[in-house]
Amino acid sequence: MSERRVRVDGLSFGYRAGSAVLDAIDFEAHSGDVIGLLGRNGSGKTTLLRLLAGLLRPTSGTIEIDDAPAVVSDRTPFVEPLSARENLLATLALRGMDAEEAWFAAEFFLRCYRLLDDADRPVEEFSLGMRRRLALAEGFASNQRLVLLDEPTLGLDPAGRDRLVGMLKDHSGEGLTVVLATNDAGFAERVCDRVLLLHDGRVAARGTPAIMIAALEAPTLLEIVTSGPPPPTPPPDGLTMVARSPTGLILAALHASRRLPEVWAWLEANACSVREIRVREPDLADVFRVHTGDELPVAREAD
Repeated sequence: MSERRVRVDGLSFGYRAGSAVLDAIDFEAHSGDVIGLLGRNGSGKTTLLRLLAGLLRPTSGTIEIDDAPAVVSDRTPFVEPLSARENLLATLALRGMDAEEAWFAAEFFLRCYRLLDDADRPVEEFSLGMRRRLALAEGFASNQRLVLLDEPTLGLDPAGRDRLVGMLKDHSGEGLTVVLATNDAGFAERVCDRVLLLHDGRVAARGTPAIMIAALEAPTLLEIVTSGPPPPTPPPDGLTMVARSPTGLILAALHASRRLPEVWAWLEANACSVREIRVREPDLADVFRVHTGDELPVAREAD
């Protein structure tokens, strides 16, 4: 069995009497695990990370961590007049890394996060996305066995998000344990081995993304955009007409994407000119909606 890095048992926290931010949280994380805390702002996920980092003390319950974690917050502080390279080298030195090892680690992670060309610029000139990439570089370069990430995709463009996904998969394969807080269901679905859905300070549901999505037994939606009127005849058996407009329709069925050839034949038989077909599979955002009755915000992108 893999080495346990984190154990949380009956964890509760409140800033004042009668105001519980977190209530009865339990989970474990082992070497190589990527654990996602998925919830809206105010659900308690950042507070949980701060408790894991030792920045807050629980009201009740216990936290067991085998080593001090590296923490990447959504507002990582930097020495603004110093360059990205100088900030990174200073952080690694504070973590006890020798000068030669720190230099190679800094160069590697500056390159990974597309900061090498700007490595000698003062951080005070960096955009939000560049600062975010530098914070992630500091977190991964620290060589800690546990990394805590708070909203890691904030300020990242699609390429940066893809790079982060790859980094997380590579590092977890090498035994790194990651606990991340996010409101980005698509990102959590791509990288997390297990997720805890946090809602009003409680765990509304937990499990692996694939199993939680499958358990919904939710239909796949086919959004069909046409150049003219959609077919007047009913769709093939087993497909439900969810919506119809003068220039399109939406069909639904379990695993409807497997029936695309049949749907295409139906459209051709009705001489329907198709501009686009979009497939909308059930996802982790649907799981969150079902278990909490709430919606996650749309993920934001920056530079």
